[in-house]
Amino acid sequence: MIRTLAPLPARRMPSLPPVDSASRSSIRILVVDDERTLRESCNSVLQAEGYNVVVCGRGNEARDTLRRRPFDITLVDWFMGEVPGSELLHTALGTNPGTIVIIMTGNPSVASSLEALQAEAVLRYAAADPGRARGARGGRGA
Repeated sequence: MIRTLAPLPARRMPSLPPVDSASRSSIRILVVDDERTLRESCNSVLQAEGYNVVVCGRGNEARDTLRRRPFDITLVDWFMGEVPGSELLHTALGTNPGTIVIIMTGNPSVASSLEALQAEAVLRYAAADPGRARGARGGRGA
């Protein structure tokens, strides 16, 4: 049985200019991943660059955090345990429609990619070989 996802209304992704170091602390980033090493690596790099970073290792914690306050950028592991990345994607966009949601996964599939792209997430596929990593962006002009 083939399941067709209903298209969501398109939203334009703004063209993002470079961010000067003084402005970075005002950009709120949420990193959600149940893999501690990846979560903490993202946190370390982003904080070193001066961004305001919050990390969550569990889906329930991330969902509650997203409901309490908006984030400018949300990095989400697509395959989380108790709360799937798809739910976190919709929660992030429901709380703040201007949020840039970046989906991270080491196990991409056509179905999950289409679902994320229809919601206008930015996809980043991790691969054992960094030369094989690839990405895609949802929305118009993708």
